[in-house]
Amino acid sequence: IRIFYTIQEADTLSGIGQPEQAQAKYQKAQKALEQFRAGHPEWNAKIIAYRLSYVSNKLGSASQAGGGGSAAGGGASAASAPGSKVKLLEPGGEPRKALRLHPKEGDKQTLELTVKTTTETKGAEAQIPAMKMPAMKLTMEMTVTKVAPNGDISYARTLTDAGIVEEPDVLPQVVEAMQASMSSLKGMTGTGVISSRAIVKSAEVTIPDTAKPEIRQAAVQSKQTIGGLMVPLPVKPVGVGAKWEFSRPLAMQGLKIDQTGTYELVSVEEDRINVKATLAQNAGKQQMQSPMMPGAKMDLLSLKGEGTGTFTADMAQVMPADATSEIHSELSMEVGAGAQKMPLTTTSDVNMHLEAK
Repeated sequence: IRIFYTIQEADTLSGIGQPEQAQAKYQKAQKALEQFRAGHPEWNAKIIAYRLSYVSNKLGSASQAGGGGSAAGGGASAASAPGSKVKLLEPGGEPRKALRLHPKEGDKQTLELTVKTTTETKGAEAQIPAMKMPAMKLTMEMTVTKVAPNGDISYARTLTDAGIVEEPDVLPQVVEAMQASMSSLKGMTGTGVISSRAIVKSAEVTIPDTAKPEIRQAAVQSKQTIGGLMVPLPVKPVGVGAKWEFSRPLAMQGLKIDQTGTYELVSVEEDRINVKATLAQNAGKQQMQSPMMPGAKMDLLSLKGEGTGTFTADMAQVMPADATSEIHSELSMEVGAGAQKMPLTTTSDVNMHLEAK
C-alpha cells in the first residue's frame, strides 16, 4: 500500500509540472518495489513486474512527466448517455408559464468560471493528505451561431483567459506550475448545441497545440461543465414553487452512474428566474479499469455524491447570469488480484461559480 501511494504521489507531482520532485518519488518507489520483490517472491509477480516497468518508463522518459495516467486510475471524464429526462413533480402556483431559452443569433456572453477542487485518498493502513491547490479561473466568450426552428441553439465559445486564484498556504512551486499550465489553454475553442429547455445535445472542444499535457484532460472535461451549470427546464408551464427532477445516466471512468438533480423555482421576474437545486449521484458494485494492474481487478464497491446549487438565469441568454454549485463525493473500491485486496477510498469536493460579465 505504501509503495502504491508513493507512485500516486509521484504522478501527482508530475501532473502539476514538478518533474524533479516526481523523479525522487519514482526512484523511492522503484527501490521499494525491488526490495519487496526480493523479500516476497511469492507475491503476485505480474503486478510487481508491471509496476517496475511503469516506474522505469517514468524515470527514463522526462518528456512524459505530467502526461501519464494516475497510478490510482484518477482523472475521471464524464459524458452524458442517452436516457436523460425531466419529470415535473409540482407545477407551482399561478401564474404559470413555459420556461424556454430564446436568445438571438449573434448574441454574446462573457463568462467567468472559478473551479476549486480538493481530493483525498486513503487506504486501510495509509493516507495521502490532500495537497492544497489554487482555484482555476477561466474567462470565455460565448456566441450564439444559430437558432433552429425547433428552438435548438448552436453556440461557439473561446477561452480568452485562463489562470489561478492565489491563496495562502499553497506552495510557490505549485502556484507557478498551475499558472503556466492554465495559461497554455488560452485560445481553446468549443462548439455545441443546446435545446431551448437548456439540455445539452452535443459539445466539442478544440485544444490548442500549446496546451500542456498535464492540463489537457481537464480541458476535455470542460465540455461537461457547461451542462452542469445550466438549469434543465420542464416541458409544462410552471410557477413559483414548482419542483422538477432531471435524471440522466453518466459514463465516468468506465463506470455506470445514475445522477439526479431536483430543482425548485424560487422566483420569476419577466425573463429572469431564480432556482435552487440538490444533486445526487449513485453507482453500485461494478468493475473498473486499473492502468497500474493489468490482469488485476479494480472493483467499485460504492460511489455516492451529493451537492447543492443556486442559479439565476435569463431566458434571453444561453448561460445563467450567475450559478454556484458545491458537490461532495466518495468512491470506495478494492484493488488487487486473486485473494489479495487493497481497499481505497477517494473523497473529493468541487466548488464552481459562474458569473456573466
